[in-house]
Amino acid sequence: MQIDFVDSNVKFTDRYKARLITKFSSVIDKYLNGMSEDLKLATLSIHKNMRGSYELKFNMEKVPFAKIYIHHVSPDLLPGIVELRDQVKRQIRENIAKIRDSSR
Repeated sequence: MQIDFVDSNVKFTDRYKARLITKFSSVIDKYLNGMSEDLKLATLSIHKNMRGSYELKFNMEKVPFAKIYIHHVSPDLLPGIVELRDQVKRQIRENIAKIRDSSR
């Protein structure tokens, strides 16, 4: 899975970016194991706003079953990342379940 990382108003080291991307891709790849790699393109965007909270966005448009888009605001970065990842997993599972139900 390829995840493009966009950070604004906050700077991360390359090592930290790679760690975040690895955490996302390792979990999400489990649900998208039958898809080709060219469809597994996503964008993870982190923006620190003026109030000190983090706006986290995950966008995955080329998934064949549905567009995955999550927007989450969190006062803390790491719990926000975990919540965002859980929301992405939940949305993927729900869309896969819809496909299975409609094919019956």
